[in-house]
Amino acid sequence: MKSRLLAITLPLLVGTAVLTGLFLISQAPATAVAASTMQAHTATAAGDTIRASVGGQALDPAFGGLGYVLSDLSNGYSVANDMVQQPNDDKLVVVGSANHTPNALAIVRYNPDGSLDASFGVDGTVIDPRANVANGVAIQQDNSIVIAGTWFNGQNNDIVVARFLPDGTPDGSFGDNGFTIFDLGLSNEEGQALVIDPAGRILIAGTTDNVTGVQDFIVVALDVDGNPDPTFGLGGFTITDFNAAADIAYDIIFDGAGNILVAGSSNLVFDANFGVARYTSDGALDPLFSSDGLVTINFGNFDEAAYGIALNDTQIVLAGYTGSFSDVALAQLNDDGSLDINFGSGGLTQNDLTGYYEIVHDVAVLPSGEIVVTGFFDNFNTADFFVARYISTGFLDDSFGGGIGYVQTDIAGGYDTANALVVQPGGELVVAGQGGTNIALARYATDGTPDPNFDDDGKVLTPLGNGPDSAKALALQDDGKVVVASYATDPNGLALFAINRMNSDGSPDNGFGINGVAYVDFAGLTEDQVHAVAVQPDGKILLGGASVNQNYDSYFALARLNEDGTPDTTFGSGGVITHSVLLSYPHDSLSDLTVLADGRIIAVGYSSDSGGEVSFPTILGYRSNGDLDTAFGNGGQIIITDGFGGEATAVAVQPDGKIVVGGYLSNSSDDFMLLRLNEDGSFDSQFGDGGIVNTDVYSGYDIINDVLIQPDGKILVAGEVSRSDYMGSYFGIARYNNDGSLDTTFGPEISAPLPQRGSEAVLQSSGVVTASFGGDWAWAYAVMLRPNGRILAAGSTYDASGISTYMALAQFTPDGFLDHSYASSGKALLDIGNSTSFAYDAVLQPDGLVLLAGGTDVDTAVARFGVTGLEGNGNANNPAISANGRFVAFISTANDLVVNDTNDAADVFVYDMLTGQTTRVSVDSNGVQANGPSYDVDISADGRFVVFTSAATNLSSGQQLFAGGLYIHDRLTGKTFWPTITVDSAEPTQVSPFDQVAVSASGRYIAFNSLAANIVLSDTNGMYDVFVYDDLTKQTTRVSVHTNGNQGDSDSMAPDISADGRFVTFISFAGTLVDNDNNDVSDAFVHDRQLGQTSRVSVNSNGVEGNDWTGIEINYEKAAISDDGRYITFES
Repeated sequence: MKSRLLAITLPLLVGTAVLTGLFLISQAPATAVAASTMQAHTATAAGDTIRASVGGQALDPAFGGLGYVLSDLSNGYSVANDMVQQPNDDKLVVVGSANHTPNALAIVRYNPDGSLDASFGVDGTVIDPRANVANGVAIQQDNSIVIAGTWFNGQNNDIVVARFLPDGTPDGSFGDNGFTIFDLGLSNEEGQALVIDPAGRILIAGTTDNVTGVQDFIVVALDVDGNPDPTFGLGGFTITDFNAAADIAYDIIFDGAGNILVAGSSNLVFDANFGVARYTSDGALDPLFSSDGLVTINFGNFDEAAYGIALNDTQIVLAGYTGSFSDVALAQLNDDGSLDINFGSGGLTQNDLTGYYEIVHDVAVLPSGEIVVTGFFDNFNTADFFVARYISTGFLDDSFGGGIGYVQTDIAGGYDTANALVVQPGGELVVAGQGGTNIALARYATDGTPDPNFDDDGKVLTPLGNGPDSAKALALQDDGKVVVASYATDPNGLALFAINRMNSDGSPDNGFGINGVAYVDFAGLTEDQVHAVAVQPDGKILLGGASVNQNYDSYFALARLNEDGTPDTTFGSGGVITHSVLLSYPHDSLSDLTVLADGRIIAVGYSSDSGGEVSFPTILGYRSNGDLDTAFGNGGQIIITDGFGGEATAVAVQPDGKIVVGGYLSNSSDDFMLLRLNEDGSFDSQFGDGGIVNTDVYSGYDIINDVLIQPDGKILVAGEVSRSDYMGSYFGIARYNNDGSLDTTFGPEISAPLPQRGSEAVLQSSGVVTASFGGDWAWAYAVMLRPNGRILAAGSTYDASGISTYMALAQFTPDGFLDHSYASSGKALLDIGNSTSFAYDAVLQPDGLVLLAGGTDVDTAVARFGVTGLEGNGNANNPAISANGRFVAFISTANDLVVNDTNDAADVFVYDMLTGQTTRVSVDSNGVQANGPSYDVDISADGRFVVFTSAATNLSSGQQLFAGGLYIHDRLTGKTFWPTITVDSAEPTQVSPFDQVAVSASGRYIAFNSLAANIVLSDTNGMYDVFVYDDLTKQTTRVSVHTNGNQGDSDSMAPDISADGRFVTFISFAGTLVDNDNNDVSDAFVHDRQLGQTSRVSVNSNGVEGNDWTGIEINYEKAAISDDGRYITFES
């Protein structure tokens, strides 16, 4: 769908020219303006024209290979929910979930000794985001692994079943590439457990919401290929409602007689009971089981749930919990569903083993008839694995667990939960669950003692997933090494300081900490949150933030590390300090710090009053050894009690030693706060009003996040400003004179409202400028000054959708205007986390590159931003723009638009007018560049799909080596496809520079011209024809034909296509496509794919044909068609 150059506008539906003979300039957003450049006019900067054929390699590939480095500094959250032992080799297969944005199913396979099986998946693990969690697992006879779980489809949950081959790859013969989704169309379905019958049929137990929104049992039956079994229940499933309240299924087994047993809970209005249902093999409730197929068991006036079910010969064992403190609960049923009165007390057993909560999650019966259950003890603050063994009559076995019948195991020192149990052939017991935030396994000998043959101590922890961590502060050492301070979590999910040091190329500095990473944990406190970092002249690293205890009291927290990452024991107590400013209610936090020339430390943040309701800006002074500097301020501290509270967020030191602190003060709204102190902590009376300046930028909140002292003594601040309705915030940059007054030379002397979304920076008043990036929210966290006086601000922003977030940069001229020579009209957005990227700090390197530190949704991120916006060194042509106006696709011979462009061929590029980045898309799915030139390009409405023609032969696997052709590049997945457009599934017999292409709005329909004779049957004219490929049906049709289907007698080229793919325009020399074509020159045509009609449009309002060439004087220029197919423009 392209519109280019000069055209006549024709209304297709009425067939007459509105403006006969009048030539109009095309208003396409992208148009060729010179042989070596192309430009686009964008509404995001009214009146500006942007060159799109520019180098957009914003990220410096010399840093980390991609221009950024992602670090997972936290233990990821992962859990095992079920486990099975492979029958042929005793390997253990564990399934569960790992947090991978969103949570993803996790499969781990272990060798019998507890080591990871490297022959499975990647180092023994498989993580697949097509399910959020796996709750059940079974092994088929061929050792394929079948799992059942749940997938959130964006609105509700569906049951998912997947099958993996023994090596961990999805089984493509099962369902859709290994996965089957079961969705009844109701609110939620969840898969909890599965079993495979002898015939290979897969049965899944779980829950579904009924029409009233209440949960019921559901059992789903699938055949060996993953299809619903039509002989089971209602076409593959059955739903069971015990009562009017919720019924939840947790486990499923076969009873050996062909029946299916499902256990869970059956809820009455105020009481939940054990619930078990028995079904015949066809899904009907078994009337031989308690007359209606359903049994409920009530231990008393408390909730109960059965999480596990097992067979004890012909009897049925149920295990779960009961009681106000969740005691261990067992029940044994006879085959007819009645309680076995010879078991426990009337068929029931209840044990309070520890006085705490005891949750049973699984049960197994030993060959001797003994019963083993596993779960966890919960004492409110921590939880431990437990395994208990009962004799066949339902009483604790005192020969197990040192005479008490159970064992308790602390796996990771925090919250450990056991969820699954396997009995091995030798009688050993293996338990799987979660230890802290990791998948955990424990193996016990037959007497309950830890098995030393299983990873030495009987326990295995396997971290999976990505734990939440994010860089909060950044410092650059004199030797070019990068110090990053990050929020991270320990194995129990508690926050701690994380510091990683990188070499100048982004690689870990192995001389620091362990593999470049060190951690600081303030003992006895549960949450340690780092906010600031500074490198002292002696190379030691100073960190600051907050530590929070279990009572949610928080303290100023400082730590100092030696150059190698070890704690500096000369600082504070073992290298750390915690400090409470207001002892009555400690709710304090450090936001920033700096080191003075004499080694003293200034820390700024906030402290709370005795009620904890109001926070006050606070400045503390420390000596170099960490002691409070009592000569500073009032005994070492300054608390600003003006207004209604606030926070000190940033600090900088002037060359004369005076200390400048930025932040905000709360009045009717939050205002910029800037204060200046003398070296001793007294207020500088020469600055503002007694040392303090308040600036109300807008009527909402205004917060300073960074402060910088210019060489001329002026003070730059960066932060965020918002509207009074608090529904948007923007970069706010202000400059103050040395006396605290706003600098009237910074920005024009006007007053304007806040910028609208996507607008240019506008100026509130002299001394303050603001900037927006296309969305409602933006925050500046760092301000930098280039040697030439240009000002660079960095932070984060949302896009217009309010969903995606980016690292953001804006550069201003010394007098406060956006610097349009920088990136894209002075602004740049960096997306390094799949549309979730944040920057919280930034540093300008001596070479002019910018380091930004922040995170993605789960990882710490450091990026290095290079120079952008330089014009290419080759020609650029054939531009196409996405319907949303953001992406420009084009062909260029330049080799300096991206790095590593060495193929000496014309390539396809996409320029992002929002971020200012240029990417090459004529690459294969692994990023390998094309081995031949590309000719033409078009782009889908949303910019996701780029369609191009090329002579390259290496862009798609399975492609033969003698020809290129038509390619589709998916910018979301990075994959490049070579669609099979020919009738014989071979490559087109001809590829040439004259091949042109157009794509419908969705990317489904692709119009192209080709000289190949094997694209459709009966192509015998030996001419260029125009075709349409349907990427959904994989069918190709020829459209340069007469309405009666006859082929043209000459070349047809230059196609365009309407948004819905119905109408295709093209230029043709053929005289046989319509009746009475006698002018013997090229004409413009349109083919209606719905009606099969071809019409000539290069005629006057009376239908008289043109008397000269159409669309062929300049590069076979297309007859462009409007999105709705009504208007066609062409050159003649």
